[in-house]
Amino acid sequence: PLQACASPFKALRLLESFKTIAVNIVIASLYLRASIKLNPSSKDG
Repeated sequence: PLQACASPFKALRLLESFKTIAVNIVIASLYLRASIKLNPSSKDG
């Protein structure tokens, strides 16, 4: 019974971790875009 009750919690925790990772990736990409816009690299001109 305990295992059956713990598995959904494990799944929820996994989902939350995936959500956190996705948010971190989005923030990182946005930050990269902003930094590239602020500091144009050599290939941009």
